[in-house]
Amino acid sequence: MIEPSDHIPAWDSEAIAASLPYLATRGSLLDSELARRIERLGERFAVFLTTCPTPWWTADLAVTAEMEIITETYLPFAEIASAVTRLLDLALCQQSGGLAPPLSMARSWLDLLRRLPPPFQDPNPARLLNRLAVDDQQRHRFIFALYLPPHFGNAFNRYPRQAAFLKEWLTTPEFVNRPIRCLDAACGSGEGTYDLARLLLKAGYPPTAFMIHGTTHEPVELFAATHAFFPHDEMRQGRFRRHNADLHQRGAVDRIRFRSEDLLQPADWGGARYDVIVCNGILGGPFINVRKDLERAIEGLTRRLAPRGIFLAANRFHQGWQKVVPDALLQEIATRAGLTVITAGEGLAGFRSE
Repeated sequence: MIEPSDHIPAWDSEAIAASLPYLATRGSLLDSELARRIERLGERFAVFLTTCPTPWWTADLAVTAEMEIITETYLPFAEIASAVTRLLDLALCQQSGGLAPPLSMARSWLDLLRRLPPPFQDPNPARLLNRLAVDDQQRHRFIFALYLPPHFGNAFNRYPRQAAFLKEWLTTPEFVNRPIRCLDAACGSGEGTYDLARLLLKAGYPPTAFMIHGTTHEPVELFAATHAFFPHDEMRQGRFRRHNADLHQRGAVDRIRFRSEDLLQPADWGGARYDVIVCNGILGGPFINVRKDLERAIEGLTRRLAPRGIFLAANRFHQGWQKVVPDALLQEIATRAGLTVITAGEGLAGFRSE
């Protein structure tokens, strides 16, 4: 059954054109407030040019601490980030789940510049913002570039050992020959969701025997996953569509639905229970790393597991985050939530016994 909140995968240009206005505005966004901020940044940049040697920016520039300090003196990153946030508030029709990763992680204007794709590496923040404010096509590409940076989970088959474990789990007698419901929580741009459909096919499930929901709190990710749409990166879009073409041919994409959901405030989808819940790349990293938030997320997902359902969570966070949230802590929280924790290829796995 299709719920009103379901986003049905549709990759054709007509569907994208019809849906895009619900995500991002068209036309000029230059209201008085944004224009004032752009003007102020233009004044700051003019002072910067008279003080520091030029040219000062190239794509392969090795940014030093001294350069960042000088830049911060004349081009305070807080002002730039505030202006970009104002642009995004005007540009997005739906509230974002938080600051775009490059904005939240950058230390300075120079640091942000190197995180942006080449078309947007304009050293003059006022000129860049003015261009984005008046040109909606460039602005749309900029939005996707901000919220879907290349290093944020854009690969398929990221956790092969987890997949091997899950395939074996799904071929046990209690699962074979019956319908199965799956949830890919915090699905991002959907690579893992489509991977889950491919895994079910390999495990012997026909498309009519399964339903998969992918959920994310970020509207840009939701749009990209639903429409296989990456306007800022044509190569990524091409790879994404080619990789999943066979799922279309076999009817598996018809069994996927995407939904908007905050992992810390999970929605009640009519009391639906899932046989498989996957939550990769989010627990214990930059976005959910405080114990009370980890508990809320894991407990909320556990409540949605069907009896004997399996919960899996893996990540590729660097060792710094592993020290903040060690595996033992996640296992403890999962156990307290009522899961029986087991060894499962990679990451955390637990099943609900009742």
